[in-house]
Amino acid sequence: MKAAIVYQSVHHKNTQKIVEAMGENPNVDIYTVAEAKEADLSGYDLIGMASGVYGASMHKAILDFFSDFTLGENQKLFIVLTYTVHYANFEAKALKTVGADKQEKYIGSFGCKGFNTFGPFGWFGGAAKGHPDDKDVENAKAYIAGLVK
Repeated sequence: MKAAIVYQSVHHKNTQKIVEAMGENPNVDIYTVAEAKEADLSGYDLIGMASGVYGASMHKAILDFFSDFTLGENQKLFIVLTYTVHYANFEAKALKTVGADKQEKYIGSFGCKGFNTFGPFGWFGGAAKGHPDDKDVENAKAYIAGLVK
């Protein structure tokens, strides 16, 4: 199986670090949202949408891209999230935002903590310091290896 991961990573590049680790797998290609707008993603079996959590949601650029993106007949969707607090609610919110057609093709997610200094977290030196760490990176590599086997 071949996977493409489309991502948006802003403040501390937490999501980028995780996605680049996943992209070390020879069956995985990674694209920023800007690159994905110009790319042909039709040849991939799996499409990943990856983002940090911003204001209790995935980044607007990634949600906008996937709201307009149509999965091919045999393509499946997965999510990659970096977050400060547990992500299950953000995952469900993202799926609702991008549409029912993608919910039907959704196969799961990978999530890990990411360093955050936004808003009140910055007042105390940040939350989830040191994340994503080596263990998070290894877990991400194992997750994607399981998908593209």
